[in-house]
Amino acid sequence: MIRVLIAEDEPPIQRSIKAMIERLDDTFKVTGLAGDGEQAMRLLEEGGYDVVFTDIRMPVMSGLQLMEVIQARYPDVLLVVISGYGTFEYTSHALRAHALDYLLKPLGEDELKELLIRLKQQYLTRRRQRLQRELSAGINRAPEGDAPGDDGQRLLVALMQ
Repeated sequence: MIRVLIAEDEPPIQRSIKAMIERLDDTFKVTGLAGDGEQAMRLLEEGGYDVVFTDIRMPVMSGLQLMEVIQARYPDVLLVVISGYGTFEYTSHALRAHALDYLLKPLGEDELKELLIRLKQQYLTRRRQRLQRELSAGINRAPEGDAPGDDGQRLLVALMQ
């Protein structure tokens, strides 16, 4: 399951995006909804998110500020911008924050479906890389002459999947 957080200050849009994501691909589960960037940060600090969909203009903390914090603190979290504004300034900021995509509202099902495919590929690639790093670190920590323990074997099995 790929866990999704939606940061959007308009509840009807939140619900619509959540419903579309979960209807189009059951691998994705929206486990968090935030009405502003600050609330999204609190949810991120609790952990457990793989993807964040964020609006640009929100009260308290904007999506631009949220993306900067996510990029610095949670570099493995995939970012997607959803906005009613297609300005160059917003788009370039999203690119600098390494957002995977910048979608204009209202979201179309076809474009969202294509995005979910790309998100799943990116998620699996990052997961594999993270597991490889963990396995490598586990092997490097093993005393000389000892084989990696259960943790190393678990990571090796996960990598091979």
